[in-house]
Amino acid sequence: MHKSKKQPQSIKVLRMNTTFTLKKQSLFLLVLLLGITYNYAQTDLPYFTDFEDNAGGWIDGGNDSKYVTNNNSSPEGNNSWEIKDDSGEASSFYQKFNLLNYTSVTISFSFESDGFDNNQDRFEVKLDGNRLERYKYKDYWNQNGRKQIATFTLNSTDYTFKSNSEITFESDSDNADKLYIDEISITGIKPIPCTTDAITLPWNEGFETANINEYTNNSSDLNGLCGWDYEKTRNGRLRFNVEEHTGSKAAFFDSNRDDRYSENYLIKTLNLSNYIDATDLELSFWFADYGDENHDNDAVWIRGNNTATWIKVYTINPENVTNNTWNEITNIDIDQLLNDAGQTVSSTFQIKLGQYDNYSQNYDGIAYDDIEITGTQYAIWRNGAWVNGIQPTLSIKTLIDDSYNTSTEGSFSCKTLNINTPYILTVDNNTYIEVENDVIVNGQIIVETQGSFVQNNNNGTIINNGLMSVNKETALMNQWYEYTYWSSPVSGETIGSGLLKSNTNRRFKFIAQNFIDAKAEVGNNNAKDAGQDDIDDDGNDWAWVSGTTIMTPGVGYASTSNQSIFNNTPGTSKRIAYTFEGTFNNGIYSLPIYRNDTELKDNNWNFIGNPYPSAIDADLFLAANSNISTDITSTKSLSGAIYLWSQNTPPSGTTNGNEQLNFSNDDYAIINFLGQIAGGDGIKPSRYIPSGQGFFVSMDNAASATSLSDNVYSSNVIFNNSMRVKGPTENSQFFKSSNVKEKSTNTEINKLWLNLSSDNGVYNQILVGYINGATNNDDGAAYDATKYPTSGAALYSTITGSNQKYAIQSKAVNNMNKDEVISLGFSTTINAATLYKLSIDDIEGDFLTDNAIYLKDNLLNKTHNLSDSDYTFTSETGEFNNRFEIVFNTNTLSINTTTTNQTDLSIVEFQNNQVQFSVFNNLNIESVSIFNLLGKQLYQFKGGNSKETYNLSKLNNIVYIAKVTLSNGAVIIKKAVKK
Repeated sequence: MHKSKKQPQSIKVLRMNTTFTLKKQSLFLLVLLLGITYNYAQTDLPYFTDFEDNAGGWIDGGNDSKYVTNNNSSPEGNNSWEIKDDSGEASSFYQKFNLLNYTSVTISFSFESDGFDNNQDRFEVKLDGNRLERYKYKDYWNQNGRKQIATFTLNSTDYTFKSNSEITFESDSDNADKLYIDEISITGIKPIPCTTDAITLPWNEGFETANINEYTNNSSDLNGLCGWDYEKTRNGRLRFNVEEHTGSKAAFFDSNRDDRYSENYLIKTLNLSNYIDATDLELSFWFADYGDENHDNDAVWIRGNNTATWIKVYTINPENVTNNTWNEITNIDIDQLLNDAGQTVSSTFQIKLGQYDNYSQNYDGIAYDDIEITGTQYAIWRNGAWVNGIQPTLSIKTLIDDSYNTSTEGSFSCKTLNINTPYILTVDNNTYIEVENDVIVNGQIIVETQGSFVQNNNNGTIINNGLMSVNKETALMNQWYEYTYWSSPVSGETIGSGLLKSNTNRRFKFIAQNFIDAKAEVGNNNAKDAGQDDIDDDGNDWAWVSGTTIMTPGVGYASTSNQSIFNNTPGTSKRIAYTFEGTFNNGIYSLPIYRNDTELKDNNWNFIGNPYPSAIDADLFLAANSNISTDITSTKSLSGAIYLWSQNTPPSGTTNGNEQLNFSNDDYAIINFLGQIAGGDGIKPSRYIPSGQGFFVSMDNAASATSLSDNVYSSNVIFNNSMRVKGPTENSQFFKSSNVKEKSTNTEINKLWLNLSSDNGVYNQILVGYINGATNNDDGAAYDATKYPTSGAALYSTITGSNQKYAIQSKAVNNMNKDEVISLGFSTTINAATLYKLSIDDIEGDFLTDNAIYLKDNLLNKTHNLSDSDYTFTSETGEFNNRFEIVFNTNTLSINTTTTNQTDLSIVEFQNNQVQFSVFNNLNIESVSIFNLLGKQLYQFKGGNSKETYNLSKLNNIVYIAKVTLSNGAVIIKKAVKK
């Protein structure tokens, strides 16, 4: 039976170095109690045995020393090692351990005595024959038969640790006194291997990891302080546990004797190879002076490498500081000091801390603490590769010290960008360079047509000592007279240089203050009636600009290309290349826009443009400049739609305008909050506005504005860097250009794109969608963007209670059901026989995808499944605002016929070819259109009363169709026979 044990008693331990805290070491030992495979040559650490399984590799040293089992006196368990002295010789056991390269070794064990009775009874622990600890009874414990625990730590500065160091337990007691040793644990600490790898700043040193607290001899790679070397040229010492600014340690220099002068240096080697081209390296440190003399070697030095000349950066003058007080030194410009001395940082950059004392007194020295070097790491492109493999990120400054092309080397983002001469940075198509802050160009940077150069910080600067340019190409052009809308992505560029290949007689800017549209004409007939046709009434809204005009950032300019370019290769479509040279535009631009309130019903057009060498996000631009909230009340500057010129229709003499030949307004592509539609070229824009692109916007009538004069008001449009985008396709579209994948929008929105086309080149697109925030009324251009058909044929949607024609219409989400009706209008000025086609271009959303889409032709009283096939038709010239409807149920009635039917209309023919049309229910006739059975419009009359009489004398005796529009918006279609 094993005897019961009392709680172990702690004993006094003689520590060889008082700087170690044994309590912490003991905790560390408990973690490292691991099983060991033993060998009798040497044993590696960590080591532990409790003797329960075997003798743990220990060897009998003679004189009645033995491994005992089933022993009731074992400190713990049943087994232990017994040593005793009954022959006058010491009894011992030992084992060899590999202690090489350990900086400290901790030995812990338990023991129990039997028969010890005076302070002469003792035992010892030895290392290679040298006594480490001697434990005397009465001095360290005073009770036999009770478990004791002992722990002590050895330092490599006091002992020599070898690969075969021998540890011995030895007892030298009288009267055959016995001692039982158990639970032996031996652990050690090795220094972390020092490396010379390149570091990342900031670097700081507070000396808290110093494992040895005092040095009196020259030493390299101080224990726990890799890269620090201690040198003394005279008497001196270095201590770490005397003073501190923060933490518990600092580097303290003084003399190791009162009768000797001291001269101490502490040198740190740092690999700063990642910062060879850095321009913001700074050194700071804290010091405290404990003397009252000024010496040249009480100082701090630096040098670029370990063989260069030392550069003194600070001398400690006791006259300028308070003794025994910590002082901070900051902003020592390392790179500038090195540059002045013809040095640069390297992989062996060094800093030296010095102290000199000729007073021959110890504790008359200097302490250093909290040393820090800061600086920004550079990614350096040199010799066709990134130096040291460090590539740019938004937190790393970047230096281009060799030509770089993103098409082969890739896009990148960086903190700052510096381009050295004579190198060229090329931002190729569908790639980007993104810079967080500043740019310095001493070489050259070229941004190709579909490349993007983005700066994120609105306050980021650009220093252009070299050449910066942006190349742009027009869309495919068929004729010299096709206009391109421009905006300069650089500052200081002139019209003559930026638009070098343009026709010098056809370079224009738009004068928004002059735009007044109070009258409308039909077919460019100059017979203007009250109304709007989206044409300036007196033609003074466009102004020619000279070649010396400097292109203002954010302003739009229109030009055609030089006619000679097309004369050289007639009949060939071509893209014309232009180059804008100058410092890239960056930051916030507040551009004035205007409206003329002489007429309140017209649009307030302004011609602006993307000012940056990158695309901008149309949604972010609209959000910053227009109110697209649910209350539809704008206090911002824009109405909420963007109009992009995408010419396809040739100029015509029958198109409204102020010239003999005018371009069609139908050729504008449009972007608003709901979506976007194609213009005349059939290309649907993405939701990004490319670099160099000019576009039209309309100033909102309700915008907060400043009154100028003569009914002219001004507000501002804002461009800022947060709108800029860098993706590979965002800048790949330029009107006119190729289709690109558009960014995803809210998948809950249901959208229907419809196309109108013809066998003779007509193309027109509209969009109707259902979106939160929209109503069934005119919600403004952010939701409902209008169009003004000027020639050819046009498709549009209509809104009850409004006489506007809509290219994009947003409707209330709760309207999405099978009884929904979308009213469509159609107009044409084409006299030639034309076969028109209505088709679905695209759909989005579950409702439109899951339900068949029908087109109802109210004129012919036909319903066609548009989801299955396109619908073809013919038409007389004219405007047919209620001819078509989109329905989702073949039984759905037009909203315009739900309250009025054919019985509400009476048609009576008199003998004199007069035909009377009468309606009831207190309604009036707004208009009457007469069609033959082929859909050709024969007459169109205006009304105003409940009874209207018209002369149909030219109408043959045929069956005809009368389409009567009433004052409540209802349309009655009725067949009649002309007698």
